[in-house]
Amino acid sequence: MDTLTVTLRTAISDDRPFLARLFAACRVDDFAPLGEPTASQLLTAQFDLQYDSYHEQFDPGGDHIIMLHTKPIGRIWVNSHLDAWRLVDIALLPEHRSQGVASTLLRDLLDQAKTNSATVRLYVRTDNVGAQRLYERLGFTVTESMGSDLQMSA
Repeated sequence: MDTLTVTLRTAISDDRPFLARLFAACRVDDFAPLGEPTASQLLTAQFDLQYDSYHEQFDPGGDHIIMLHTKPIGRIWVNSHLDAWRLVDIALLPEHRSQGVASTLLRDLLDQAKTNSATVRLYVRTDNVGAQRLYERLGFTVTESMGSDLQMSA
């Protein structure tokens, strides 16, 4: 990965179609057994609910599009509040995973949090073993198990 070409820019309302595509790319396997058009309809409905919920709950200033050169490849949303920061979302298009992008961004986030004497907290699905391994490599530990999600902190 050429880290010099990976940048962040603040997400804007015009990014909604990209974010919908990113959401679908990250969850297509969950809905595939339902077949079309049901899977697409449910993916769209789930994205709309998540989009609205995130914008109601979290500071939109923490929502960023991950750019590779001039192309959007993912999203990272951090809700930075005093000494407890929440990683709301981090997602990459499948073709840009396993190239060090998420690791680099998360290390930078942890460095910024440390500088600000903050803890970073996140939630990850229990079946997302790859993400859990990444978070553990970066120093996150499980602090709570909540059904289908784990809360992790670093």
